[in-house]
Amino acid sequence: MLSRGFSRDGAQERRKRVRTAAGGGAVVLCAVAAYFLLPEAGPRLAPVPLSEGELRTAAAAFQAVPPRAAAGERERAAVALGRKLFHDAQLSANGAVACATCHDDAKAFTDGKPVSVGLQALTKNAPTVINSYMNTWFFWDGRADSLASQALKPLENGAEHGFSRAGVAKALLGRYRDDYAKAFGEPPAELKGAILPDKALPAPPERKLSIETAAAALASLGSFTLLSDVLGSAQAARVAPAMELSRRAFAEAPADPEAVKAYDALPGPVRAGIDQMFANAGRAIAAYEAGIAAVDSPFDRFAARVATLSGEQPISAALDGGFGATELAGFKLFVGPGRCVLCHAGANFTDQQFHNTGLAQRGGQVDVGRAAGVVRVAADPFNCMGTLLVPDDAAKESCRELPFLAADNQELIGAFKTPGLRNVAQTAPYMHDGRFASLAEAIEHYDQLDGKPATGHREESLKPLELTDEEKAALAAFLTSLTAPVRDVNAETVAAKL
Repeated sequence: MLSRGFSRDGAQERRKRVRTAAGGGAVVLCAVAAYFLLPEAGPRLAPVPLSEGELRTAAAAFQAVPPRAAAGERERAAVALGRKLFHDAQLSANGAVACATCHDDAKAFTDGKPVSVGLQALTKNAPTVINSYMNTWFFWDGRADSLASQALKPLENGAEHGFSRAGVAKALLGRYRDDYAKAFGEPPAELKGAILPDKALPAPPERKLSIETAAAALASLGSFTLLSDVLGSAQAARVAPAMELSRRAFAEAPADPEAVKAYDALPGPVRAGIDQMFANAGRAIAAYEAGIAAVDSPFDRFAARVATLSGEQPISAALDGGFGATELAGFKLFVGPGRCVLCHAGANFTDQQFHNTGLAQRGGQVDVGRAAGVVRVAADPFNCMGTLLVPDDAAKESCRELPFLAADNQELIGAFKTPGLRNVAQTAPYMHDGRFASLAEAIEHYDQLDGKPATGHREESLKPLELTDEEKAALAAFLTSLTAPVRDVNAETVAAKL
């Protein structure tokens, strides 16, 4: 087994027995004091290095899933439309923000820096689009369950594009009309002759954490200064402290009230037509993004050579100039004593799940991660349980998980999506808030695991690695070996047909 000598079952059982804090300020303060005094849970285990056979199995487990080029005229037309929409800065309130603004192909489809969004000025790090076709959940908190649903959120977010679905529908009915018809057929009949406002969108649904989750998040805040601020605000507003924390967890740029009024004033069939065209815009952008891939790295070529070795040959016989002894030493750490593989597994080096990695509090932000994400995705009309993006995404793993997500699961507090690691050397900065500028800083975090998490309970499989400088360098070298040329497979397909 890849994690021989290390089991997470005991840790999970211990976490289930953690009691939820509830009640007023005095109870919360007692709970926080107890939290800071608790010792580290569980014994310190010494992971066992993997055998040659286990290393071969591990190398094969990361086999890349190649991208699928669009097939058929309609699908290719959707890709072409999506490519245009992705780069169209006119789909924003100020005419200056496109999807490509934060997902710049010259910066490995990231923006190379963290940005502040929302009323709290939460610092967020734009994930790369590369290999997004392998993912199941999107955004750091997993608020979208498909690539198409993800594409829609920034368009109406006041801190990003600040646009609206009516504006997108007008663009599709106007300058993109022919492109839309080639990809999706004629626009909805309900919109024929309709005069659409420049900006119209529905009011966002009311969202809040369960009282149990909010109280547990409050009790586990790693910053006493932030805790005091939340309690003070709650007292001034005469609300329960847990509800003040919930309010902050969902504090985002509010929707333009005039745009909401304009949307509500439209006839129901017209609103339905706008929603359907908006959903198709998401499909088109997703079709384009799904062709952006990087899967032929030095590690991939090493893994392919490992698969051809005879039983008598050592794994070192598969080394070459692109993946040498240092990278192999890093790989052994990654899948063995470093335990990175517990979360960074599979074809895209991610388990597609959410974990609390114990990052310390920064400033006055309240970000409960996946605990808020499950509430957001459940309320999303474009999730795969609705009617607007089905059946395209019905087979996704996230769609099978969605009905079973529990909004009161306190294990999700402070947990964020495990990012894929392919081309990770090109996608700085790192972590959900972009706090680390280099791979060396990110490795140092896991090496030391200093301080208390901002909120929630750190993943118990995480223990300080305490690596030597040589081991840190080897791990960084392995991560760098995951870099592959970025390809737009659909652009290549079009070029091949010319």
